[in-house]
Amino acid sequence: MTVQYIHRKRVLIWSIDSAFSKSVKTILNELGIPSYVPRAVRIGGMCTGNEVIIADRESISFLPRPCLRERIILVEPRKHLYSFVKVLHTLAKCDEILVGIDPGKYIGVAVLAKGLLLYDNVYNDVVDIDKRLFSELYDGLDGDIDKVTVGVGVATIDDYVIKSITLYAEKYGFKLIYVNEHNSNKEHVVGLRTRSAYERLRIYGKTRDHVNAAIVIALRASMSLERQL
Repeated sequence: MTVQYIHRKRVLIWSIDSAFSKSVKTILNELGIPSYVPRAVRIGGMCTGNEVIIADRESISFLPRPCLRERIILVEPRKHLYSFVKVLHTLAKCDEILVGIDPGKYIGVAVLAKGLLLYDNVYNDVVDIDKRLFSELYDGLDGDIDKVTVGVGVATIDDYVIKSITLYAEKYGFKLIYVNEHNSNKEHVVGLRTRSAYERLRIYGKTRDHVNAAIVIALRASMSLERQL
């Protein structure tokens, strides 16, 4: 599946963090958006006035002068979710972003867009939902919160973690749906494209279970929303 590519231009990725560059390229390629990670000696010749450059603040000062005329999307490699969402929001027509949260002692999170697992993690503290997950998502979308649906698995609504997540969602204005999390860590996810980072999680059983549960919760929230509509 390919997305509607808004800017019909070549995308160049320019970052001192090679692993980050590879992750961005993987996401764009999965979405059918052609992208390149050029060598330093070549990027100057690739800037023709018709490119989009994804660059971090640390490396932008090393861009050759001709490249400064291009459309530049500034990202932050240390904030993966913010960067991935900002790139997707800027380059492609993305009508919906699904967030799944598997609450508990270890909190599994997953962010899905266009059939792709955009971001996954396991947090040890519920405050990370505010400071990392929701904050980066909000900033990456530049406040375009109507695109976001958050599903949170619940066994009981009185749980402290659930209450905290509810308050955080209200703070950012995100749509929140409570989802039955029964067997969410065991349900097989079919047809979802994954980044290499998630593939590596497969060797860590508990981490995989939390992330898998978060993915299923996000999908259940989406189905619940469709039934409401």
